[in-house]
Amino acid sequence: MSVSAHLTPEPERRLWTLVEAARETAARRTRAAAALGGLASLELAAAALAPHRGAALRAASLAAAACAVSAACALAAREASAARLPILDAAPGPTSANDDLLSVRDVSRYTRAELVHRLDRYLGGGVTSTPYYEDIVGRLSRAATAAERARRLLAACAALFSAAQVLLALAACR
Repeated sequence: MSVSAHLTPEPERRLWTLVEAARETAARRTRAAAALGGLASLELAAAALAPHRGAALRAASLAAAACAVSAACALAAREASAARLPILDAAPGPTSANDDLLSVRDVSRYTRAELVHRLDRYLGGGVTSTPYYEDIVGRLSRAATAAERARRLLAACAALFSAAQVLLALAACR
């Protein structure tokens, strides 16, 4: 048994807890984006059935359609891709000792190798003792990246949905 494995009696349980928390965060954000996309689709149908067609109504329809597409992207961008996508992923910035490794935003900025070494220190050792633990860290990295992508897509959906609501209100006032 290595010294680091002796220091952390259950690195596997701790790592799986982090992975499941990141997956749940991604799932919650994806469900919220899907709900907004569904509402945007209903809004788009309502705008299409409106008797008066003006510029504001066309713009509202465009914003609602874009929201529905963003929600579809949120569903598609779950944990499927481990590669960085420049549109959805933040540029890996400088990491610091003050990063919160329970925050998916902070975890998503790390490369897999950086995360392995950081979690080895964070959990008190044991992560680098076997490749199995490093594979779990890889899953954590993918889950955190998926959660951060879902956050960005949810923010885009919310902005587009809000714009569609304002434009529909303007169209209704005319």
